[in-house]
Amino acid sequence: MQCRAANSRYSCERDRARRQNGDCRAIVDAAKSRAHIIKLGNQGVGYKIVAEEAGIGHTIALEIRTGKRLRIRANTARAILAVNAATVVRGDKSLIDAGPTWKLLKELLGRGYTRTQLAKWLGSTAKYPALQVRRDVVTYRTAFAVRQLYDKIEAGLMRRDR
Repeated sequence: MQCRAANSRYSCERDRARRQNGDCRAIVDAAKSRAHIIKLGNQGVGYKIVAEEAGIGHTIALEIRTGKRLRIRANTARAILAVNAATVVRGDKSLIDAGPTWKLLKELLGRGYTRTQLAKWLGSTAKYPALQVRRDVVTYRTAFAVRQLYDKIEAGLMRRDR
């Protein structure tokens, strides 16, 4: 008897919320949300950042992205589709265009700094350090580190090996 009363109460509250403020707990296809998460990923916004911006769990966002979750609540879909790559706060591991970073690196290489020296200054601890930076995209952290290194060199705080 208690279950029947609880279900009735829930149904009445849901109908009232839907009429008053458009609250819709309907189940919808996740295809648009999946496509949007993938599109954002191609723009350097990972699924975890999408989840935080949309106010949903990381696991839910991952399951939507991978296709494991095919149907989701309409509110969840609206929240995901509202995430905009231009306004989202990006994390250190977010991918960005490598062009500006490579412009700085090429300038330093042109001035005679070696790839090995730059790699050491950027934190490489390998026995034989090598500058390993992708040409198309870099992480926000890498771009920031290269910019800081460039600024230190410009300020005369670091000098190249002779």
